[in-house]
Amino acid sequence: MNSFVNANFILRGDFNLPNIYWSNDSHGLVNNVFNTHGSLLDLIFVNSNHIQINSVSDPLVPEDKYHPSLSIDIILTSNLPSYNTSKSFYNFHKADYSRIKEFLSSFNWSETFLNLDANLAMSTFYDALHFSILKWVPHVNYTKSNFPSWFSKDLIDLVFLKRRAHAIFKSSRNPLNYREFSLLRAKYKLMSKNCYKKFIERTESQLCANPKVFWKFIKKNKSSNDIPKTVHFNDITSSNDKEVSDLFAKQNCFFELSLIESGLSKLSGDKSIGPDGLSGEFSYMLKSVLSYPLSLLFRKSLDEGIYPDILKLSTVKPIYKSGDKSNVANYRPISLLGHIAKLFDSLVLNSISPAVNSILIDEQHGFRPGRSTNTCNIVFSSYVFDAFNNRSQVDVIYMDFSKAFDRVDHTLLIEVLLNSRFGEPLLSWFQSYLRDRKQIVDVHGSKSVIIDATSGVPQGGINSRSL
Repeated sequence: MNSFVNANFILRGDFNLPNIYWSNDSHGLVNNVFNTHGSLLDLIFVNSNHIQINSVSDPLVPEDKYHPSLSIDIILTSNLPSYNTSKSFYNFHKADYSRIKEFLSSFNWSETFLNLDANLAMSTFYDALHFSILKWVPHVNYTKSNFPSWFSKDLIDLVFLKRRAHAIFKSSRNPLNYREFSLLRAKYKLMSKNCYKKFIERTESQLCANPKVFWKFIKKNKSSNDIPKTVHFNDITSSNDKEVSDLFAKQNCFFELSLIESGLSKLSGDKSIGPDGLSGEFSYMLKSVLSYPLSLLFRKSLDEGIYPDILKLSTVKPIYKSGDKSNVANYRPISLLGHIAKLFDSLVLNSISPAVNSILIDEQHGFRPGRSTNTCNIVFSSYVFDAFNNRSQVDVIYMDFSKAFDRVDHTLLIEVLLNSRFGEPLLSWFQSYLRDRKQIVDVHGSKSVIIDATSGVPQGGINSRSL
């Protein structure tokens, strides 16, 4: 205890000693709940005035007459950092898409983009999209529920009824009130069990039809990887959300219009919102009016060798790797890109993949179509078995590059692309793709200042793996 002078200690034990009468004193004994024989056998010593011992009116198991059930309440006096659960968002599901389609169809996009460079043309297009969001997508506020996702409305209502009945019984100590509370508690336990069982069955049944729901359930129920409220990096420690985010911050291509509409069709049911403020559902619902202007913008971008600045912004989510969770250095960044940016990147990747695969060594299995860790292991195992048959020795060296995506030198990468016979304007396009990228770190719902990404490729970008 001398080593942890600021810590709270609770010492509990069954002191069944004859002819000794225990009473509360200034030395830390705080229990004053006697058993049915008027004796005090369970002693509790504490070193804090903020810990209270009370009897339990609704024990979980049948109570021992010699050892009454106890409730240990710790009164927190420090102002702990708290999460702000109230949020606001644009409800794309209830947007007036007929009005938005009418508005976007009123543009003559060919003439609108004619005298603009790729950057200004894309910004003009986004201005029209953002205007339609502000005008025809409802903005709503909500507070996140404290109840688990599998709680039904009836179960939530029952929770409040049970709490109210318990409070009435505690104040009255009337057996009739306790009976009412006891019945509500039994009903709650049964309904809770049934609700959870139905939720599990529903989640399992949707594994094939809707795997996103299943993996969302798995993510919620696995061990928490949440970022602590207080983190440190080098000699700087902070528990302020804004400061925490800033710490984490410290060939030619051809594609058809149908490929763009097909790419937008894949966003059906995708409610995620990119750093550009557009949700997947929004892009999917407007695919018929977005495909043509996007084809003009993508073509202009490639012809001019300019990757639009508005597509370079990414939101970075720190993902815990290992070690001390409060140390910022123990997280890896994952870049969340906008849906239009990812669509553009995928079209370029699909177009250059044949040329890229032709210059990669045959032993390369990662990030190549038709290959994976499985094919790599099969080839390697075959090589080892052949060596065993030939009574040969096999020496293996395993290497892992720390933060490989973050440390790619842009100048060296462009030189590699040049030596790999990538010509203009695609080479300039890749230079623009890598140059002047911006990112915002999002931690606990708070965003950092916009920072420059001077090296590396977006970890989460479609083209990043090939680059």
